Amino acid sequence: YTLSLHDALPIYLIYLVIQANVLPVLHLSLVIGVVVLYCLFSLFKNFRKKTSTVVIIILTILNVILTGVSIFGVFKLNDTLDFFKKTLSQPEKEVSIYNVIVKESSSKSSLSDVAGSIIHAQRDLTLDSDILVNAVKDQAKASIAFSDSLDYLVNLVTVGDISAFDDDDDPIVMIHSGTYDGIISDDKTFSDKTKIIGEIKIEVDIERAQLDDITSKPFMIYLSGIDTRTDTMPARSLSDVNMVAVVNPVDRKLLLVSIPRDYYVHIAGTPSSALPDKLTHAGGSGGVQLSMATISELLDINLEQYTRVNFNFVKNLVDAIDGINIYNDQNYNISCWTNRKCVFKPGYNYVYGECALAFARERHAYEQGDRHRGENQQQVIKLVLDKVTSSSTLISRYSEILDSLVGTFETTLTQENITDLVKMHVSDMTAWTVETYNLDGKTGMAPTYLYPTQNLSVMYPDETTVEVAKHKIAVAMGTETEEEEEESQ
Repeated sequence: YTLSLHDALPIYLIYLVIQANVLPVLHLSLVIGVVVLYCLFSLFKNFRKKTSTVVIIILTILNVILTGVSIFGVFKLNDTLDFFKKTLSQPEKEVSIYNVIVKESSSKSSLSDVAGSIIHAQRDLTLDSDILVNAVKDQAKASIAFSDSLDYLVNLVTVGDISAFDDDDDPIVMIHSGTYDGIISDDKTFSDKTKIIGEIKIEVDIERAQLDDITSKPFMIYLSGIDTRTDTMPARSLSDVNMVAVVNPVDRKLLLVSIPRDYYVHIAGTPSSALPDKLTHAGGSGGVQLSMATISELLDINLEQYTRVNFNFVKNLVDAIDGINIYNDQNYNISCWTNRKCVFKPGYNYVYGECALAFARERHAYEQGDRHRGENQQQVIKLVLDKVTSSSTLISRYSEILDSLVGTFETTLTQENITDLVKMHVSDMTAWTVETYNLDGKTGMAPTYLYPTQNLSVMYPDETTVEVAKHKIAVAMGTETEEEEEESQ
């Protein structure tokens, strides 16, 4: 008995299924059983001197079906393994890049020009100061003067009368690239007034909390959406979308708690007496870890897991699932501020990625502004989740979905975590129930920790909604009953 291509394909399929680890034991057993039966029939045919026409017809039909299924499965599983390799690898190191900046008129043009000088830098809330001091000493042959105020650094290299801030008429500042992007978004002229003459790179170990029993007990994960459209994820970036998701895999329930980007909160790691700041600034100045620590303080929880996505994630994924049907709950047309081509009439609007993203970002068209934007984001998440988890979409758009996600997100969830969730869903295809809640507040103008000399637009937290959110999270995590939640309200 010789192994033919028809026989080898199903065996190779089983190998890939085991490698991908996406099928429950029962489904995997069925696949293996079918292949084994087919091989037994083939053996029966090969060792018999004379095989009846009926057996030949049955084997031929099985051969065609199994070969077609095997080819389809091999392609899909190769896509899966390639996706895991590209997106779920867990690097042990993270490289932080700090821009070295001077005035546009400065004669300095490279790091070699700052040797022996003092570089003014913002104190890093997530990195030991000695690490920065040593990096600057090694890479720029210079020393550091720390400041807690980002205002001071910005003014140092932009104002006309520099003597008001420092005796040096040609000062040098160092700002993390993520924080720099935040400055540019608030002040478009900053890059015209300054120039970047070099970079200080620091490599630090990444510590990750392991998530076990992902299919048997509730867990929390921070969902962060950042304002970038590249195929790489920066170490630090302003977080425009901030949600705490509580996933209950047993009851198939998902709680989404949305926190406005301008929420005026105490930034973790700053003194208790320090000015609050906008939540989005935590991501820009300290990365996702500082955002999680700040939200943990706000809601009295312990966030350790996260998924961070950029704008391409929404756009690409909605295109990959062939659009979603968004509901405009206003009685007037909404023309999205970030993309005027995207107009939503009252009621349902079937849209693709570009306009789904514009809808998720929209706040100017609503009286409630940022609060309603959080509701839009939750609606988009629910619509995408419903469609992605449907069997028809998974079968017909599987490769497109995987391709759309490469380079658009990062997560602390491991490949094993993801495959365990996939196997759980495949085992019964039970629909998920999604509950949403939005923290509220009152908008105003106030100085912040990073910008103490400016009044920025902020949202003062409504403490009642903060307390409700705490109780909802506790109920979803199973540490509090619904009766206790109702009593607290």
